[in-house]
This record gives sequence, structure tokens and C-alpha cells, in this order.
Amino acid sequence: MNLKSIAAVSLAVLLSAGVSICASVWLSLHWRQPAGDYLRAKRIEILDDQRRVRGVIGTTRIDGREMPQVVFLDEKGRTSVLLRINERGEGTLYFSSKDIEGKVAIGYVSGSDVANSGGSEVTDEENSVGAWGVHVLGPDLKSLSLAYSNTGQRFVSAQ
Repeated sequence: MNLKSIAAVSLAVLLSAGVSICASVWLSLHWRQPAGDYLRAKRIEILDDQRRVRGVIGTTRIDGREMPQVVFLDEKGRTSVLLRINERGEGTLYFSSKDIEGKVAIGYVSGSDVANSGGSEVTDEENSVGAWGVHVLGPDLKSLSLAYSNTGQRFVSAQ
């Protein structure tokens, strides 16, 4: 290889490196995305090291309507914690499954928070039988609730 060839190769390498550096600097200065103020998604899944779904933030269908919920699952994929809003907008936090023995619910445990005016329309008036409190589903699926109704009366139900 003669001196001319070495000079040509060296010049090509230097020009290539220079162009790459200039392009990288320009792109880093002019193509920055601003930090977002929010994240939008239909569903967020939390995975463990074995890539099993252990939590979900998303929506579910209740009586034909899409309602938000947060679910935490045990290692077998069973619901351990469920935070859900019902079709009326009332929230309840369930520990364990909402359908099996051992469930504990905290939040809206009975009735509706607002009175129904005959049809499906809801008025601003509070429903006197609606109650907020704690509900436990025990052995043999017997339930016990301790809550306060919308009128302030103590609400205790045993099945």
C-alpha cells in the first residue's frame, strides 16, 4: 500500500467519523422528545420475574359498561386484591376473591348511593338503604356486614 492509498483511507475514516459525530450531536440537540405529563394506555400489566401477570390496571365490562379496576394476582393467577368501581360509580376494595369464602370488602357494601326515581334514571337524593363499611364472606359463604347507611344509621347484616 502506498502513501497515497493510506492517506485516502485515513481521510475517508476521519470524514466518516466526523460526519457521524456531527449527525449525532445535531440529532441529540434537535430531536429530543419533551417529557410527558401523562401516560395513556387501555391496560397496564405488572409482570414478575417469570413473566406471569401479577397485576393489571385496566377496565372490565360490568352490565355492558366498561368500568375501571385494579387487580393484584397471587402466584397461581388468582385475584388477591381487587379495587373496582361499579356501574353506579361506587368503589369497593376486595381482599381475596370477590366470589369465594374469605373475601373482605371495604367500601360500598349495600344498595345504591343514590335513590332511583322509578326507571333507570338516578336522582341526586341519597338512597337510605345504601351503606358504606366492611363486608366479610366467611365459612360456608355466610356473610357479615358492618356499615353505616347513607342516613347515618348503623347497618349490620348477617346471613
